[in-house]
Amino acid sequence: MTQPIRIEPKERLTQGPVYAGVGARRTPPTVLVGMQDMARELAAAGWYLRTGGAKGADNAFARGAPPGQRSVWVPWRGYNGWQSFACTVLREDQLGIMRRAAARHHPAWERCPPRVRDLHARNVAVLLGSGMAYPADAVICWTERGRVSGGTGMTIRLARAHGIPVFNLAEIEPAQAMRRLEGIAASVAAELARRKAEERTQEAGRSVAPHKGHGGGRGRSMRL
Repeated sequence: MTQPIRIEPKERLTQGPVYAGVGARRTPPTVLVGMQDMARELAAAGWYLRTGGAKGADNAFARGAPPGQRSVWVPWRGYNGWQSFACTVLREDQLGIMRRAAARHHPAWERCPPRVRDLHARNVAVLLGSGMAYPADAVICWTERGRVSGGTGMTIRLARAHGIPVFNLAEIEPAQAMRRLEGIAASVAAELARRKAEERTQEAGRSVAPHKGHGGGRGRSMRL
């Protein structure tokens, strides 16, 4: 079984829901504007964006989300002009793990050249996190006629395999997607509240537990 690798600081668990914002490079301009608006509204609602730095949909989402509420994962340094201060370049050990995951969900992996394989590996990181340990809570994307194709198709197939809801803006209006995302955010908030309550209960239990070697104190002398 593959062990999760170290999670980069930008990708530690946030106190809110996470979505993967992706899509075709040829996403129509009107849809790109909608994606940017959605990213802005979702950030205001506490959502955290993961995206892959590609031209078109990825960059539209990134423009709408504040730097503190987004992670841009790129497969190599300088990809599409992204500078290291604004993105995270996947390491070779990370890419190796992601390539193996991507291969299981690609219909013709053997025909993909190395750079294309790295792009698909990047898509795995966007959806599941750099260590494949923190899946996104939702995917927002656009593909032509809603088809499962290209790099976005990889993300959609992975999402379906992990039970992650996909909102393809070729098939659903942004307003309808936003309403459904509100429900997902409420579920995430409830789960986070449950975890915090468990942590407080465990911490309280530890604080009242007796310490070995310090019970009673009878017959002990104090040294000054």
